[in-house]
Amino acid sequence: MALDSLISALHAAVFVDSRSDSQLLTVAINTYQSFAWNLVNYKSEDGWSNPLQRFIWLRALRHDGSFMGTADLSPELAKWKYFCHIVTLFEALQVGQHGSPIQ
Repeated sequence: MALDSLISALHAAVFVDSRSDSQLLTVAINTYQSFAWNLVNYKSEDGWSNPLQRFIWLRALRHDGSFMGTADLSPELAKWKYFCHIVTLFEALQVGQHGSPIQ
């Protein structure tokens, strides 16, 4: 559901919206942040239903069915770690500034 919202908001901002560039940028950033926060803050009973875990697992899978070595996978995991950190930091700043998460 969050991906549909992201696509719709970005499409509207690019093709339909008559607001200024700075307002459109704010809408785009907030929409992306909401989507990213849903990925980072995903709650599930089953550990493998998390979309980030599934993506990392599939990314580590090679064509022959084996998995990447740790040296090959570590740079990928570092990128995801920084992604999670920046999304969490931005969400915390938004909550601190506005008193509620981005909607």
